[in-house]
Amino acid sequence: MSRQPGRDQGKAMQRHVRLLTRLAQAAPGWVKRDTMMKELDYGQAKPRDGIARDVRLLRDRGWAIESDGAGTEMVHRLLDQDPRLNTLLTDGQIRELSRAVVLAGRRSPTTLGLPKHGTTTVPAPIESDLEGAFNVEEALHALTHQCLLKFDYKDVPRTVHVDSVRRTGTGRWRIIAREDGVQKFFRIDRISELRVGAPGSATPAQPVTKDSDPLSIPDGQPVIAIVMTDPVHEDRVVRELGATVNRNQNDTGVELSIPVTNRWLWRRRLYQLGTRVRLVGPEELRAEVRQELRAFVQVPS
Repeated sequence: MSRQPGRDQGKAMQRHVRLLTRLAQAAPGWVKRDTMMKELDYGQAKPRDGIARDVRLLRDRGWAIESDGAGTEMVHRLLDQDPRLNTLLTDGQIRELSRAVVLAGRRSPTTLGLPKHGTTTVPAPIESDLEGAFNVEEALHALTHQCLLKFDYKDVPRTVHVDSVRRTGTGRWRIIAREDGVQKFFRIDRISELRVGAPGSATPAQPVTKDSDPLSIPDGQPVIAIVMTDPVHEDRVVRELGATVNRNQNDTGVELSIPVTNRWLWRRRLYQLGTRVRLVGPEELRAEVRQELRAFVQVPS
């Protein structure tokens, strides 16, 4: 008995590509199964079985093809989904991605073939970082396309015209924008409910009048720090930690009183000075430093 020829894989691959292209052109709409059978030339021998087999194979490869109806009324459509999600991410990563999609507020996870939000009890550590990243992207869009920005900042609704979006030396992003004609600085990680207006709704960007020292950007309750240093290091200490409001020199060194507005950055500059400086007070600031340093070395308090 002569050997029967096998299935032509080249033709099958071409048919899969044509099928996906037909569904993609109609997306998000539906396409009748019988219409596709005629357009893609499945032949006369059980064409419905042929298209059912091709749809099943494409689903196995990660394509999100949805079906509805029965008989001559059966229809298919292609959902908006990246098939690589099924092959490159673990189940846990896919669940976390689903949470991120919901937090971003951009679309429903089901349109990406992801599980619904809440299907996992594992907390998502990326929530705040993700929101900040989207806010940076939206702010840059507003700057490029001259859009008004609306957001809540310190529990106050704001409407601003963006002049610049910058990253500070501490790694934090901020928006420099005019509110009621006054140029102000807004930390992006403190912004919530950000909304972008229509292109052209804002006035053209203006030059930034002053790029203030990051130490002057409020971060926590202001306090007066008291530090001790050697006269040989005094200039550097003042340069790094800020101008003094009081200075006393004695046999043990120079005591400086320095206003602290941005506690987070001030502590990091203090660490960089190392043994050149010693924090004397107040006790609340010393406690913050102790707690942070213990966290760095994981020493129990």
